[in-house]
Amino acid sequence: MTKMAHRSIVTLIVLSLLLGCTTGRRASDGTSSADENRLHVGISYGSTLPSMPDDGLAEALDDAVEIGASWIRLDLSWAYVQPTSPQTYAWDRFDHIFAEARRRHLDVLPVLVDVPGWAGLAGCSAKHCAPADPSQFATFASAAAARFAKIGIHTWEIWNEPNSAKFWQPQVDPVAYMSLLQSASQAIREVDSKAFVLMGGLSVDRTANGNLSVADFLAQTPESPLRLVDALAVHIYTYPYPASRLGPWMSPWAQADSGLPYLRQVLAQSGTPNLPIWVTEYGAPTGGPRPVWDGSPDSLTRSPDHVTELQQAIIASDAVAAAASDPIIRNLFWYTDRDSATGVDDNEAYYGIRRADGSKKAAFDALRDAVKRLPN
Repeated sequence: MTKMAHRSIVTLIVLSLLLGCTTGRRASDGTSSADENRLHVGISYGSTLPSMPDDGLAEALDDAVEIGASWIRLDLSWAYVQPTSPQTYAWDRFDHIFAEARRRHLDVLPVLVDVPGWAGLAGCSAKHCAPADPSQFATFASAAAARFAKIGIHTWEIWNEPNSAKFWQPQVDPVAYMSLLQSASQAIREVDSKAFVLMGGLSVDRTANGNLSVADFLAQTPESPLRLVDALAVHIYTYPYPASRLGPWMSPWAQADSGLPYLRQVLAQSGTPNLPIWVTEYGAPTGGPRPVWDGSPDSLTRSPDHVTELQQAIIASDAVAAAASDPIIRNLFWYTDRDSATGVDDNEAYYGIRRADGSKKAAFDALRDAVKRLPN
């Protein structure tokens, strides 16, 4: 072999290695770079799946398949798995859920959340208390990753909305979350070389009422958490408007702290401009105690907290198209599959694409049809 031929082969090898990686991060679950640049759609179920009977679980997962989703997202509760002791684990229900999902060829994004009473901060009795010791949480994360890597689950989200006063109690603490993320991500990667780690999906909202905006939350950590993860997970709720109405993914209630240009700026300031974005929650409720948005120009002035079912369908279809139009968004999870109640004054109960009685809303077919229009 001539020296020139040898140099050519070496050059090709180096180029192929460079093209096959992005800032040292692997493609999620070993997919090709071409597949990674295609939008994937999922359903986010929150904490509902473990308490469902088997027939209800089957119906929920079959909905994901019917819609054309390739992912599901659900809470993997530490409090559920180790309610009384760090020495014992109760995995059975999650074993069944994950096996049923994989049997349907659905990828799974577990969200590691919820501290058992024995592991929470002293004096904090809320459901979403922060862990007292990040190393204990990391031990749980390691056990989960080691167990479920065996059935092809390699993607993990570390907590849910740690910048929200509701989900990190007694108060939002970016430094404490950074410690948790460091410990858990390291523990997961030590037992699974294929691990793909997301920081807890950040609520995209302004700094107020104990909550921190994405930029303010990241600015208060000793170093950027985004350097520890493989993608930025965000929860961008733009209702009552569709995602494309005010500009890409801009909320009418927090315009200065929302939208894709804002998130790109956050990524650049963190030194991770090419980090992909996963929208791990997006949706719109169709019920609530305040006025409804019906699409008319004046209904926004009444501070609506929900939309009509027709408007929800428009939002669902628009979201898929809007996410697919920008390759930085890799995954979009619709929240959620089914309303949790009826006749209650809480819009949280009405995010489903099915009503509480199981009947379909218009958004079910709208979401399915939008997914069908995605390029293969």
